Amino acid sequence: MTITRSKSYNCSNSSSDLNYPSFIALYDPNVSKATVQIFRRTVTNVGEGSATYQVKIVQPEGSTIAISPETLVFSTTYEKQSFSVTINYGGNNKEKVSFGEVVWMEENGKHKVRSPVVVSPVVSS
Repeated sequence: MTITRSKSYNCSNSSSDLNYPSFIALYDPNVSKATVQIFRRTVTNVGEGSATYQVKIVQPEGSTIAISPETLVFSTTYEKQSFSVTINYGGNNKEKVSFGEVVWMEENGKHKVRSPVVVSPVVSS
């Protein structure tokens, strides 16, 4: 409950896709084929009034990130918008951790919101 802030989350059906601003895509280093992971996020406009944000992506080495939609348009303060992040790991950086980021830039340049992205092999214990 500390992390999710909800009593409705059940740990017996766990997911690493919490609505947090960062992303970690884990892959099996023993599998050579491409791996795709999709994350969904909901954000709230806490700025004053309307705002439009355009996404900028820094791709992690060996992976590609796609965002949908690429533009978020808010009409009012506290309005919510959702987007999806698709991370495609190509399977060519065995056992290497790579880093990228998703940055939402406000049209007028006043605000930017950065979310780090990590693509990492699953570490077996």
